Amino acid sequence: MPLPDQPEFDIPFKLTLGRLMPRQLVAQGLAVPKSYYRIPPTMTFDFLESNSPDFYEISFRVVRLQTDSGNTETLITNLDPDRFPLAALKALYARRWGIEISFRSLKYAVGLIHLHAKKPDLVLQEVFASFLIFNFSQAAAWAADAPQGTAK
Repeated sequence: MPLPDQPEFDIPFKLTLGRLMPRQLVAQGLAVPKSYYRIPPTMTFDFLESNSPDFYEISFRVVRLQTDSGNTETLITNLDPDRFPLAALKALYARRWGIEISFRSLKYAVGLIHLHAKKPDLVLQEVFASFLIFNFSQAAAWAADAPQGTAK
């Protein structure tokens, strides 16, 4: 998708997803929609069967905003443009950044960079176990932080 060379913009976009190649659609007498994207059969997509001639339309906004530092960030969102105009997204993005930094530090401190489980219940168990160990270690470290005498 060609994007304007501007520091800020808000463009609505519609994409039509399908499972068949454009030539297969034409062979079945179907018109190829504008902004059509074929989902490969190896990709999981629960809304369309693997050889279905049906389409799935998705709407979103491509928003570029300029941060206070002068950098630009490009966001893709499905938030309502009337409720979340560019100025509101800019304010939300600025507030979100501090939370992202905090989660990143916590993820490294707790040791959740790599998860070993695959099932959702076991992933949750691994997260809770990591937090339990982290909290226990922190409590032990705070309790051990007593003033020491002059002896080694």
